[in-house]
Amino acid sequence: MLSGDTGKTTGITTGKTTGITTGKTPAAVLQLLAEDPNLSVPQVAARLKKSELTIHRAIRALRESGRLMRVGPDKGGYWKVLE
Repeated sequence: MLSGDTGKTTGITTGKTTGITTGKTPAAVLQLLAEDPNLSVPQVAARLKKSELTIHRAIRALRESGRLMRVGPDKGGYWKVLE
């Protein structure tokens, strides 16, 4: 250990994701969309009793990690769960 190095982390993040989405909300979103790919964000939010913003964040993380894809337009399209 270098002098002055306490061995503690600094809290600095690189902004990179690992590609693995953890947490209860993304997992619940995936499960709901696997069962009914035609659900909208407001419908998912209502079923999970979460805010629409929370669902949008979970969906963004799932899309970035390659586990969820939108097929078609916002109106008339559907979600495809990739695993």
